Amino acid sequence: MKHETDRLLGTRLLRSACAIVFAGLAAVFTFSPVPCAFGQTSYEMTVHNNFGPGEFYGATPTDSQIWLLTNFKFDYCVGNDQWTSGNATAGSWAVIQLSQIDQGKIRLYRVNGGTRVYAILSDNPPPAAQPPGNTDLINNYFEWSFDAAPTPGTLDLSWIDRWDFLTRLEVSGLPNQATTMVYGAKQGQSTAAVSAAIKTYTTQTEYTWLGTFSKQLSFPGATSPIGWVTKNQDVGSWGASGIKSLANALDQVISQAAASPEWTGKTSGIGPNWTKAGFRVGYPENMADPKSGTTSGSAWTAYVGFTKDGSGAYTMRLTDFTLFNAAGGNATVLWSAVDNDSGAVYEVTGQGLLECIWCSTWNNLVTRPTWVDNILKNNGANVMYAVYNALASGVIYKDEFVNNTPTPAWIGAVPRILGVTNYNFEIFTAGEPADATQYHQGLPGMLCGQDMITLLEGRKNALLNPYTLELLRTAEVTPAYLYPSQDVWACNGIAGASPVLGMQTGPLNGAAFGDNATLDWYLGGGGGAEHHHLYVTKDGNCGTRSPCYDSIQKAMNAASTGSIILIADGTYSEDITLTESKTLIFQGGWDRSFAQQSGTTTLKGAPAVQQGSLTMQELKIEPK
Repeated sequence: MKHETDRLLGTRLLRSACAIVFAGLAAVFTFSPVPCAFGQTSYEMTVHNNFGPGEFYGATPTDSQIWLLTNFKFDYCVGNDQWTSGNATAGSWAVIQLSQIDQGKIRLYRVNGGTRVYAILSDNPPPAAQPPGNTDLINNYFEWSFDAAPTPGTLDLSWIDRWDFLTRLEVSGLPNQATTMVYGAKQGQSTAAVSAAIKTYTTQTEYTWLGTFSKQLSFPGATSPIGWVTKNQDVGSWGASGIKSLANALDQVISQAAASPEWTGKTSGIGPNWTKAGFRVGYPENMADPKSGTTSGSAWTAYVGFTKDGSGAYTMRLTDFTLFNAAGGNATVLWSAVDNDSGAVYEVTGQGLLECIWCSTWNNLVTRPTWVDNILKNNGANVMYAVYNALASGVIYKDEFVNNTPTPAWIGAVPRILGVTNYNFEIFTAGEPADATQYHQGLPGMLCGQDMITLLEGRKNALLNPYTLELLRTAEVTPAYLYPSQDVWACNGIAGASPVLGMQTGPLNGAAFGDNATLDWYLGGGGGAEHHHLYVTKDGNCGTRSPCYDSIQKAMNAASTGSIILIADGTYSEDITLTESKTLIFQGGWDRSFAQQSGTTTLKGAPAVQQGSLTMQELKIEPK
């Protein structure tokens, strides 16, 4: 759980408005409420080892190498429906080996005090204490809590701060018309393959930070495992100026604003999306005014812009800060900088600004302006969430956003801000509210499914964080948007034909769990090391190498993101088209035994890439 003030104000409150975040783990939990002694209730949790053969960098973790570390009060099954206590006191830490648990079944008690469950890969038991973020332990975790009622809080699984291996979470038995929600990696994904895809970026100047931040791990039988670290929870002024992709993103905002029309100076929240003041962001979330913190609205907007001085230091400026009462299409302005603070522009500069943007928190500032303290009186962390997400997604550069394109007509659509019906930041992220008949059908204007990946792929040379893109590719139900917080990626993946996907999604907390929910948490993606390398010869005979294909297209269709397709020497005349969102590498010039890369591989015609990314090495392309 976060301990900084704005994390508690922002993340916890925001999480109450979002869904579960998928994590990077590798086993399965199943929770179903079971009456307990003393009038308490517990959720049953079943953990399954889902690592495929060789998936973890050539190693396959066994049940005896998976440890659960938690500060929840819990029991575990020892067979024949017999249970024993694993931790008698919520808030204290305890460790249990997966191999000791019959069928992986655990009961988590619904009592206040528990906050996390870690899955740790190790030959030896970890210490019974919460590990630090930079631990050498190979881990992933989920956060949850119960209040005194006991009402469940939001369940979120984190892999945005650090990702060590894949996971998948299925929540079933929910008390709504979509009874199952799915989070995390599709079955059959390989941790090693996804890691290889991330690693390809580290040779680019913009993303050397990703390699520098990463952590070399150690596990028996694994070859060079990596814990990919983003520093998205680091506090203080720790050197975010060295993240070149972040500086590039701020410079792009400065350039786009310079080419945009002047801000008229009297808009109170309804001006165009881009002006010389910057880009407009906003959310239907509570916010306090920056002048005194005494007025609160249920929605807010502002222009966000940046300047850079001769030394390269940045200043962030918020213009036209406006609060609304945004209820049911009758939105009215409650407070605006234009009308209530003489058109004030709110600035923040100095040490820690870039870290604040990167970590979606105000706590990294060495000196915090009074106006920041004022907005933090009511959910002010929303501002940094919005800024990071605008930069990370690039949605502010979509043609519909730049051109203020009107949103299409939707049955029951109600503009959150009266009179604003163009594609603004809020519509791209949260959509417009629709009547009850539209429940679980998505929200008008909101990006859905593959849209987010396609958007990021289109910005391949301007990505803020490519780590995000490669992990999004693995998802079973693709989140349409990153939740505006660096410590969660929220997606509400409802099984069925019409998933609700987006940044501001329906919550899975409190009553959303009901009393009959079951959770299945799969540790590992279920793929194997063989998914990392695929082999191609003209006759389909690769000797001892497997899997082997007689065409490049067939191998590409079978590959998962991060795979390397090794192609034997010779001339290939087939039509090759990448139609899925995968990051693949073609390596040519291999001999038929794939022992050495000494020949020449020629493609007649260049491959076509409709989606995804393709890197070609040691290949010669000739016209057909």
